Amino acid sequence: MKNKILKNAGMTLVELLSSFTLLTIVGILVTSVLFSGLKIYERTMEEARLRDEADIIMTHFINEFFTLKTSDIRASNEKFIEKTNGKITGFKDAKVYVNDEEIKSSDSNIKIGSESVINDITKNGEIDDVYEVVLVLKSKKTGQTLKLRSVFRIIQD
Repeated sequence: MKNKILKNAGMTLVELLSSFTLLTIVGILVTSVLFSGLKIYERTMEEARLRDEADIIMTHFINEFFTLKTSDIRASNEKFIEKTNGKITGFKDAKVYVNDEEIKSSDSNIKIGSESVINDITKNGEIDDVYEVVLVLKSKKTGQTLKLRSVFRIIQD
């Protein structure tokens, strides 16, 4: 009975190192998936903010162009349309104006891009009753850009 069977109750150094190595690899994988998921979430949220802001601005343009007549327009250039009553609709000094009222941004981290324009769409060199609005919004926080293009036909009288 003196020959007792010794039981191995501990871990060897090799087993301990291999378990730490496996734990580290799993931890790195989980962390990288978590951080890439957070980056995708932030990018998606910023895109949603840009799209919401663009929707608000384009709604104002739609309401204005819906009632605008060709006889109401005195002049137009790449940035805005001037009406016969002197009021402007378009982009001026990196701001959006509809019927001479500034459309305030609902998000202070979004700015109007300098590429935003209102163009007459011409056919054979003549001014038509169709206008193209190109709205470019930029995020101050992330630098993301959203470019939205809409075409409007106005009432021909």
